[in-house]
Amino acid sequence: MAEPHFRASFTLEDIVTKLSPLQNLLGRWVRKGFNLISVPDANDPFKFLLLLSATWESIEFTPIGGIILNRGADQDNLTFTGLNYMQQVSDAVSNGALHVEAGQWLTIPPVPATPTATPPIPEEEATLIRQATILHGNSLLAKGISRGSISLPPFPVEDAIPTPKGQGIPANVLTAIQNRFNNPALSALPPNIDASFVKNPNLYLERGLQALTQKKQSLKNPITATFIISATLDNPPNGGIINMPFLSNNTKVTSSMLHSGSNLLSRRMEHLLCNYNIAKK
Repeated sequence: MAEPHFRASFTLEDIVTKLSPLQNLLGRWVRKGFNLISVPDANDPFKFLLLLSATWESIEFTPIGGIILNRGADQDNLTFTGLNYMQQVSDAVSNGALHVEAGQWLTIPPVPATPTATPPIPEEEATLIRQATILHGNSLLAKGISRGSISLPPFPVEDAIPTPKGQGIPANVLTAIQNRFNNPALSALPPNIDASFVKNPNLYLERGLQALTQKKQSLKNPITATFIISATLDNPPNGGIINMPFLSNNTKVTSSMLHSGSNLLSRRMEHLLCNYNIAKK
């Protein structure tokens, strides 16, 4: 006698319901992009090289399918689910690989306070978790929230031009470093990339979205979900970031002297603050 069939995951309808607010990410997304990053360079007098790339980017989201169980001691067990994702970025000119990242987005329900615990555990609102590993030897855990609107997402100015941390860098050195951003021709501007994108990379997103709205009337009045996540070493920590020793040892020169509003000075990650926006018809 054959055993009855067993479904190892939820039905598609259940998956979509349980993924809220992540359900609209499902599928594969492909788009042109722009990458700005400063990397260590032993042959450079300032020990870093500004790299600018026009890119092809793809990211695919698939449902985890089942329930994830975190067992509690002072609190009740916590169950949740989410999405697996794989992101790949390549250079639009050479087709060379630039970035590979695998991870998960998790949707965590509210957790009630436990005043009887020692010390007492405060209440937590519903949150989103993004966890990822990157092939350079980085891993991160970021925490955040979701909010909705009925307008296209704003893109704040993200000034990529470095500014000094404290008084540790001479004025002439700072000027020379900033000139690489102010004069992007010195760093081989990629084809079809405007020089203004170097000072504010978010302009690329803003203009791309404007072009889409001109082509698709359905985007004139979208419903937008915005995911805001961060990873910092505050007390208590809000997620965290770990780098392999080589990265920490070889990026300390620029990262200790300079600060970039876009956090783009090196492949070593020190903090993360990101807004993700998705618009549907």
